[in-house]
Amino acid sequence: MRNQIRHHIFNHDFLTDKEYHHFLNFCNEVSDLKRDTSNYYDLLIEKYQISKRSISLNVFSNSISYRNFIRHFLVKNGILQINTNLVGECSKLLHNPNKPQGLVQISSSLIFFKEYDHFGLKSAEQKETGVVPTFKFNQWFKVGNDELGIFELPLADSYKYQKKIPIVYSTQDPPFCWRYREPGDLIMIGDHRKKLRRFLIEKKVPKSKRDRLLILASGSKVLFLEKFGYSGLFNISKTDKITSVVLLR
Repeated sequence: MRNQIRHHIFNHDFLTDKEYHHFLNFCNEVSDLKRDTSNYYDLLIEKYQISKRSISLNVFSNSISYRNFIRHFLVKNGILQINTNLVGECSKLLHNPNKPQGLVQISSSLIFFKEYDHFGLKSAEQKETGVVPTFKFNQWFKVGNDELGIFELPLADSYKYQKKIPIVYSTQDPPFCWRYREPGDLIMIGDHRKKLRRFLIEKKVPKSKRDRLLILASGSKVLFLEKFGYSGLFNISKTDKITSVVLLR
């Protein structure tokens, strides 16, 4: 790079010795900066390839142009056919603060993704849909790291549990069922009802994962949300009669 600039852009005859000396120092500094940047890029990409997760945008300066890194990143991950438009789309996605999530199709089998303050590559192939259990009272269900069930009062104390939450549930309410999120679902945060969609956005849960979180709900009222736990929509008041209890273990 230094030699290209020195021999093809400037001629020594047009510069004084002092100017030429300063110019060569500048070329050396640019070469060192390019090498150091490439080494840093390689380190980030190596960590990404080991973890196979994502890279945090926080490791970059706000003023950085992502183009050089993205090109380097794609090549290091085996993507050899790279065009300027593709790099530009990825760079634009990372720079856009009004688009916290997005996808760029890299190939028929690979997608470049941004999820809030992280980005990376993932397979374009759809994952198989998990089996949704059928809800029954007085039965334990394993969801992620949690195990829970809704038990009728006479049976509740015959089980070992870590936490017992009294709830009120009427037979006139829609039956409980395990399912995935639907429009209009509600949860209770503190003393306030909140749309489940808004809650997950505030928690920065990627859209691709929001739709795969398992919930236990009666109609639109969510009792339990995978990875977040119990919702207070079925909490009892002082005048309510306890009908069942939620047991967690």
